[in-house]
Amino acid sequence: MCNEKSMTFKDFVEGAKNNQEWMYFDYKYLQQWFNSDHDICKEVSWKKFGYASKSSLDSTLWIGSRGAHTPAHQDTYGFNIIAQLHGKKRWILFPPETGNLKPTRVPYEESSVYSELNFFCPNNLDPFNALTGGKVVELSAGDALVVPRGWWHYVQNLDDVNISLNIWLPHEKDTSAQVSEALIKILVAQVCKDLPQETAKLLVNPNEKVKVKLMIVHDFIQMRVLSFGNL
Repeated sequence: MCNEKSMTFKDFVEGAKNNQEWMYFDYKYLQQWFNSDHDICKEVSWKKFGYASKSSLDSTLWIGSRGAHTPAHQDTYGFNIIAQLHGKKRWILFPPETGNLKPTRVPYEESSVYSELNFFCPNNLDPFNALTGGKVVELSAGDALVVPRGWWHYVQNLDDVNISLNIWLPHEKDTSAQVSEALIKILVAQVCKDLPQETAKLLVNPNEKVKVKLMIVHDFIQMRVLSFGNL
């Protein structure tokens, strides 16, 4: 498990240059950090990508030091646009149909399917030799990347301080994926409720809350089934 510390952004920047450990601010929507009338929020626009209605309200901020990374995974909802603001970040991507990535739902996180392969510090390179179709992209400040729906991706910061913005956009296949995710969430909640708390923590991403009310999820599924009937 990662240690959590409270610090100012200034302390983070200064510490990132000398710290042997990597640090990462949990990603948050910009509106959680800044008021909507803040100059930073006013500058955020996705108009050049064809989404003029999207703004800082829809955007998330990612900040991390050298070495901070996101394990290889695929998102089951929508697609993703990333704008690199500062520093350099490496993306390793694979098409959705790529085999041998050993998908798993542990740790559980809604809409994320992780790979069992450790891209950051692998102890066995044999599984990686079986992978095909991969793409490597290094984003520098001013670059942007569109991650299509379902593409696997591993992301790692290469500079001392890295800052990026992203936005998730809906896809026409999201409705069926959301029904599947709701069912999986029920299963995970049922499994975790009978386990010791410390054991359950090992099965669930710290960002994820699985203490769901089954009635709410049931109503959600009914709503989605009705929407299918109206198509």
